[in-house]
Amino acid sequence: MKRIIRNMRGVLAIVAITLIATACNDQWDDHVGVGGKTLQGTTLDAVRANPELSVFYEMLVKTEYDAVLNGDYELTVLAPDNAALAEYKSKSINEMKTIIRNHISFLTYDAKQLAAQASITMINGKRLSTSLLKLDAANSDVLCNNGVLHVVKTAVMPAQNIDEYLQTIAKGTYIQLDALYAQTRKVMDEDKSVQIGVNDEGKAVYDTVWTTRNHFFEVMPVANEDSLYTFVVLDNENFKILSAKYAKYMQQNTVSETDSLATDELIRDLVFHAEKTTALSGVQVDFSHATTVKEYKASNGLVRVMNGVDIKLKDNKIKPILIEAESFLSTQDATVVSTVSAVMQAAVGML
Repeated sequence: MKRIIRNMRGVLAIVAITLIATACNDQWDDHVGVGGKTLQGTTLDAVRANPELSVFYEMLVKTEYDAVLNGDYELTVLAPDNAALAEYKSKSINEMKTIIRNHISFLTYDAKQLAAQASITMINGKRLSTSLLKLDAANSDVLCNNGVLHVVKTAVMPAQNIDEYLQTIAKGTYIQLDALYAQTRKVMDEDKSVQIGVNDEGKAVYDTVWTTRNHFFEVMPVANEDSLYTFVVLDNENFKILSAKYAKYMQQNTVSETDSLATDELIRDLVFHAEKTTALSGVQVDFSHATTVKEYKASNGLVRVMNGVDIKLKDNKIKPILIEAESFLSTQDATVVSTVSAVMQAAVGML
């Protein structure tokens, strides 16, 4: 009898495992399932086979991105049809790359998933709004060996992020930006650079994307596409007034060091999360008498050129410092660690 029970338990365990495995497979099928055509080939093969994508295919070959669509990736390719690319087929190689990189994602999305997403991340690192896409219903959800192909009737140029836009402003236009980018060096962006092949020595060849490294951007990441920011650029007169105000209470060994510190601190106090008036640095900025001269809508927020901006220093930029210490008697106790035997408050009464 015990043997029969043990055998029954074994059978039930096998049935349970089978049911779990079947359920998991069904869930996986639901996750990756695409209701359109299935091709035995890569996304590049699917592009090449569609005559309405001949311009896109030519651009892929010219820019060497055909290797990406033929590679071992999981891709979503949003391929603009010939009509959508009519104005781009005679563009420079770099302009073609800009378009192509904004129409390929390293994650797979079927049409239903695309409709459920407000935006998706493309291989250029930018978020592409799905509302800008016009899918060709008859030529979407083409499942390939390395991803899914959707034909789209639009070609979408990527918007610049805040950092990219600021770099287009001519040097000498704004004191604030000259000081900001004086701290910049260019390096390869490993996340956005895409491997497009291998050279004769067997080393990876990349379509290299350069980015900036700057100590300011560690605390105000305006090149980050995952969050929305507002970057305020002050006209030169406004910037000089506030810099002088800061410098008065940030005295260093030399005038040059004082000015440098005041400028650095002011730059940090002019970047905000979207729709906020408290800077990322924690400083409250007064816009009550400010005027916006011009505005740029970036892919990750806004750039506003302004004048009339003010920043209160007392209890805002410069806060009271209170250092509390132990009693005098406790400092005589060898088991007690004494810090500072005084109460100090920052001299901010005149700010």
